[in-house]
Amino acid sequence: MCDCSTCVDASKCYCQDPSEIYSDNNTKVFAYFKGFFTFDIPRGVEVIECNEHCSCGSKCGNRVAQRPRDVAIEIFDTKRCGWGARSLVDIPEGKVLGTYTGMLVRREDVENLPDEHQGYLFDLDGTEVRDAENFGGRYTVDSYAYGNWTRFVNHSCSPNMQVYSVVYDTIPDVNMPYMAFVASKDIPAGTELTIDYHPYAEEEADEKGKKPANAGVCMCGSKRCRGWMKQ
Repeated sequence: MCDCSTCVDASKCYCQDPSEIYSDNNTKVFAYFKGFFTFDIPRGVEVIECNEHCSCGSKCGNRVAQRPRDVAIEIFDTKRCGWGARSLVDIPEGKVLGTYTGMLVRREDVENLPDEHQGYLFDLDGTEVRDAENFGGRYTVDSYAYGNWTRFVNHSCSPNMQVYSVVYDTIPDVNMPYMAFVASKDIPAGTELTIDYHPYAEEEADEKGKKPANAGVCMCGSKRCRGWMKQ
């Protein structure tokens, strides 16, 4: 918790003590500037927002992902990849649009879920290190039966949104962050909203750059389509 009336300096905000977000001169900074995500977050680092125990109000500049969505989203038939999501207004780069919601399940229980759930699973693995031992619980969000508009967001190899991990009602150590969706570029009204389901796909390809053995055909239609999607 912090005792700031207005949070302007992350280095003096107690709730940022666990934060690993620093400026170029090694000073702690917030992940947002004037309400927009800065993208200056190292891989594997969670954003820590102010929480209900902090003294600052709901309009604090470090309370962004936790706010209700204020952008109109339409669910539509893409005619190509099933249902999709798009905005009815222009969206500026850095605008946080929402978090992925659903039922929280332990990662080891995912394989017991019905097959129809597989397309609605989102691993909370933003801080996990590939091919290394990751301590603590590992969780996945299942939005098959419960969720919001983010469950309709399709994959693209050239996405217009990025996903980042953020906490505000838990602590980082419990490995239960929210996965926030943010516009990674200016998005014109009516454009389908997409993310890269496999942002580190190149690391999963073999050393010759070929697709993994368990990959299927990608149908995103992007000019930069890598041609495959991990199943």
